[in-house]
Amino acid sequence: MSSRNINNRIKVTIGFPVYNVEKYVEKSLLSVLSQKFSYDYEIIIVDDCGSDGSMDIVNSIVEYSKQGGGNIRIIKQLSNKGVAEARNTIIWEAKGDYIFFLDSDDWMADNCLATLYDIAIRNDTDVVVGSFTSVLADGDVIGQFIGRDTEESCDGAGVEMVNKGIDWQVAPWNKLYKTEFLRKNKIYFHHKLFEDVFFDFQIRVYANRICCTSENTLFYVARDNSLTSISQKKPSDEAIINYANIVNDIGRLTQENAKINGIFDYYMKSLRFIFIGVNSKKYSKQQKAKFNAMIKGYVRIIPSLSVLKSNTHKVLYVMSKIHLDHITFLKTYDLIEKWRRL
Repeated sequence: MSSRNINNRIKVTIGFPVYNVEKYVEKSLLSVLSQKFSYDYEIIIVDDCGSDGSMDIVNSIVEYSKQGGGNIRIIKQLSNKGVAEARNTIIWEAKGDYIFFLDSDDWMADNCLATLYDIAIRNDTDVVVGSFTSVLADGDVIGQFIGRDTEESCDGAGVEMVNKGIDWQVAPWNKLYKTEFLRKNKIYFHHKLFEDVFFDFQIRVYANRICCTSENTLFYVARDNSLTSISQKKPSDEAIINYANIVNDIGRLTQENAKINGIFDYYMKSLRFIFIGVNSKKYSKQQKAKFNAMIKGYVRIIPSLSVLKSNTHKVLYVMSKIHLDHITFLKTYDLIEKWRRL
């Protein structure tokens, strides 16, 4: 970790939640410590009270690293609170001008910070989005997400980008966020499960300038026992309630920012993403009925047909006003797609 900071100021905070990742955490943390970056950066490690030896490994690496004067802080939660609260702790505690979230089973490319920070400074961006490579635990490559080199500057820059077909993963990792931007707009993680969805929605709505790069900056480890995988395999009432709360939260935020160009189309796209999540899991009829009751009137936040630009969304809007449950929404969408392919 470099100490050549001319302004004597931490430029980036790397947020590193740790929970039951003893097979992966050493490689992940070492990738943070070996960044080829010319400025000071700090690492905030959040100990989320796991039951394995993850923190023993972390502590041994940190003890060795601190002998070189590294900026590392370990914050221990009082109990296991989940990754959402761990990331909120990082936002509250960060001293860096920017924040980078890293899941402790993934690892950073050597040039990750240098690449993203250079883009952020040159363009004065709220968010910079990197590209990534999906790998197995042994490092075998199974896929890549290569973003388009682009920049958008306007109110709701992320909404404008997604409506133009420029998209990215909803996960918060592999992105550099301006700390002041997050705090000023009170952008935090509000849900324990599927916490990424609303956080990403807020980012796209509130950001006025976003850059994406085709440069690979992260290696994402696909594994079966991640928090997301576990929650998908064990459908629960808690998951249903989280999904419904997310629908209601994105509806509220959409209404509050109705002047943003294309926001109602983005809202419809987001509904489809969430509804697929609900419908793809083996929830009971009672759970699905509970979900539909909690999101009742989800399409009525759209003031009129005229605010929608997509013909697909216009049809969905009309059909959803007649019958509002999420399954009808998805069936209608599939029919429209089938008609378009004929």
